[in-house]
Amino acid sequence: MLHADRIWVVNDVETAEKLAHDLTSMTWCCCQAFRLVQHSQYAWVNDSTSPDGIQEYGLVKVGLARGTFRQLDTVTFGWLDEDKALDVVNAAVNGECDDSDWARNVRPVLQTPQEHETCCHCA
Repeated sequence: MLHADRIWVVNDVETAEKLAHDLTSMTWCCCQAFRLVQHSQYAWVNDSTSPDGIQEYGLVKVGLARGTFRQLDTVTFGWLDEDKALDVVNAAVNGECDDSDWARNVRPVLQTPQEHETCCHCA
């Protein structure tokens, strides 16, 4: 992740199809993150350089030990169509990215919408 000091608000999404649609059809605040309800160990955190930039997301896996995270991949959803984005999301939740050669430990701050309130990225 480029933005190790960013705080993200995590919104739960019901289906992989909805997540693929949302990540490819909209520009989100830089503090936005998503996770699938059925696969909550994975989060997609906005790693875009600006709110009007191409939508780039880091794929982060929450570890078994509380507070441990591993960035598995970075995906530029702004360059993908919805079908390809769905393939990427499904590959991630099927564990196909878990053994990435360049995966690294990270320390993102993830908050619920109630905890997050507003920040400079979403105000």
